[in-house]
Amino acid sequence: MSSGELTTRLSGDLEMIRDGLSDKSGLFVQWLFCFISGIAIAFYYSWRLSLVIMAVAPLMGASSALFAKVLADFTAKEQTAYAEAGAVAEEVIGGIRTVVAFGGEQTEVNRYAGKLEKTVATGKKNQLMYALSLAITYGLMYLMYALAFWYGAKLTGEGTTNQLTCSFPSSTS
Repeated sequence: MSSGELTTRLSGDLEMIRDGLSDKSGLFVQWLFCFISGIAIAFYYSWRLSLVIMAVAPLMGASSALFAKVLADFTAKEQTAYAEAGAVAEEVIGGIRTVVAFGGEQTEVNRYAGKLEKTVATGKKNQLMYALSLAITYGLMYLMYALAFWYGAKLTGEGTTNQLTCSFPSSTS
């Protein structure tokens, strides 16, 4: 690993650590308590409806975990590609007098552009996977909503719960 690659990788990794530790830990605690209180409220109002929704919730959790791993892999590949491009840039800037003396500016520009093309291709794949994961996650979420409304209407029709309980999930989304 060259010094330029190390510098670029450290810079990118430190940025990811900063992003991970800034406000995300506070948001995690907030969403954890929202999740726990939401489950408690749901079971209080309609335990039957809550059990049906809880039965399919692991599917959404599993898909989110799978996509988190896939996106982490693609992000690591993208970071490696950026590190290679950064290494070329730092190497050329460090030896700019030599590059100019031998007239190698265009050669180095082409070498750097080649590394950037690899970075762009990796970034496009990363964004495609991100879009796909969002589409599947939101699709599963809306299917869960549809199941909740259908089963809630069924429970209301049977008289085992009231309309207010079945309309509660729609008012919280």
